[in-house]
Amino acid sequence: MLSSFRTFILLTIILGGGYPLLVTCFAQSFWPNQANGSLVKNRQGQVIASLLIGQSFQSPFYLHGRPSFSNYDPNAAGHSNWPLMLPQRRTLASSIIASSSVKKQPPAMLTYSGSGVDPDIPIPAAVMQFPRISKSCDISQATLKQILSHQRKSGLLGPEIVNVVSFNLALKPVCHAESKSS
Repeated sequence: MLSSFRTFILLTIILGGGYPLLVTCFAQSFWPNQANGSLVKNRQGQVIASLLIGQSFQSPFYLHGRPSFSNYDPNAAGHSNWPLMLPQRRTLASSIIASSSVKKQPPAMLTYSGSGVDPDIPIPAAVMQFPRISKSCDISQATLKQILSHQRKSGLLGPEIVNVVSFNLALKPVCHAESKSS
C-alpha cells in the first residue's frame, strides 16, 4: 500500500508538474509567440486580437470570416451540430446569400466552423470578397491579391487558407476609404 502511494506521488510530481513545466519551457524557448497565444498588439502594446481566434468583421472595408455559432466567443466555442436538412441551417445560408452581393458563395462561408471561432477561410472565399473590399477601400483588386499572396498559407489537410485577422491587419494601412472615415 505504501509503495503504491509513493508511486502515485512520484508520478503526480513528474507528470503533473515536471512534464508540463518541461513542455512550457521548450515551447517558450522555440516558439514564444505561439506559446503565448499568437497575440496581436497595437502600437500602445495593448492586445487587440489573437491569430488563433476568429473575429467578427462586419465593415465592408474588411475581409469577413465564417459565420460563428458562438458569436466568436472563445469561452462558448463549439459547433451547432445541425444536420444538413435542418431548417435553421438553410435559413442561415439563405440569410448570408441575401445579405451579400455575391449569390454563389463557397460552402465555407455558408456553414459554421467546427470550433465556432475559426480564424481562417479558404482562398476562394477570400477572393470572392475582393470586389466589395476594392470598392469600399478605393484600392485595386491587384493590391488585394498582392496582400493575399503574402498572407496565404497551406491548409493542414485541405485547401490553401488565409487568416482573416492577419489579412485585415495588412489591409488596414492601404485601405484609403477606411482611413478617411475614421
